[in-house]
Amino acid sequence: MRSARAWYSSVDVVEGRIVVLGSRPGGGPGVGPKHLSYRILKMRIVRRRRWDLNIRCGRTDAGGVNADTVRHADMPWLVIVDVYPLPFRDGASDSVLCSHTLEHVDDPDAFYRELGRVGRSVTVMVPPLWDVSAALNLLEHRWLFVTLRKEHHALPRHVPPPRTHGRAPLWPAVARLA
Repeated sequence: MRSARAWYSSVDVVEGRIVVLGSRPGGGPGVGPKHLSYRILKMRIVRRRRWDLNIRCGRTDAGGVNADTVRHADMPWLVIVDVYPLPFRDGASDSVLCSHTLEHVDDPDAFYRELGRVGRSVTVMVPPLWDVSAALNLLEHRWLFVTLRKEHHALPRHVPPPRTHGRAPLWPAVARLA
């Protein structure tokens, strides 16, 4: 496994595409009443090993380099502004964990190809259909993954989320309000 220092040396810093905020924080994520079983399963996968690269949505520390596509004010992560292409060399990682990010990107197929380019072994976590409140998050998710499993080693089947009243999903309207 590579150290965080080795990872940062493999990052191509291109203005406008990547912001280096720091390495990993000392603490772990909080667990609230919402999605309790969902978060427990997520943490079981995260704690199974130390991941060289963890691209995720939220505040989960998986060791190695943690990255997100959104800046969280209280979290010193590596923030990747543009994921097409990812700012890492080919094969820069032995293990990549992509946790709850695919449902937020414009093109999950292209993003998964980028994960495969960067990592030798790619594991993705997506909201399974049995977690209805997470899987059908129409305010934030651009894709619905048609799966009952949380963990995948290939890109699971995905479809656009349900339309609301014959219109596009709610998230573009919410994004315009922000």
